[in-house]
Amino acid sequence: MFGIGWGEMVVIGLVALLVVGPEKLPEMAKTIGHFYGQLRQAANEAGAALSAEVDMIKTETTLDIKRDLTPSALLHPSLDEIKKATAEALAPPPAEPAPAVADTPAPAASLSSPESPDHARAERDNA
Repeated sequence: MFGIGWGEMVVIGLVALLVVGPEKLPEMAKTIGHFYGQLRQAANEAGAALSAEVDMIKTETTLDIKRDLTPSALLHPSLDEIKKATAEALAPPPAEPAPAVADTPAPAASLSSPESPDHARAERDNA
């Protein structure tokens, strides 16, 4: 107890006997014992409350870690990105407006026009 040996306890007892006197020594020992018991009880209660708080924090931290490390939690952002990309890929392309009549180019000249070399070759082959 407090690193005090039996020799020191005997000296403390003798000093207490001389200071207090033999009549009041039992009453003083009872009072000291009572205060020591209350002090010990308060220390035990504080230790138990502290231990309960530490256990609660450990439990909450463990649950947070387990929740953060579950496969669905790890893949959740990736799955959302995949769903979004798939929806964009499967969505029909936006309709382009039809060109105005005035903007249409004139038809190109035919390759078989009488002035084209192909037309002349075709006439030679037919003849």
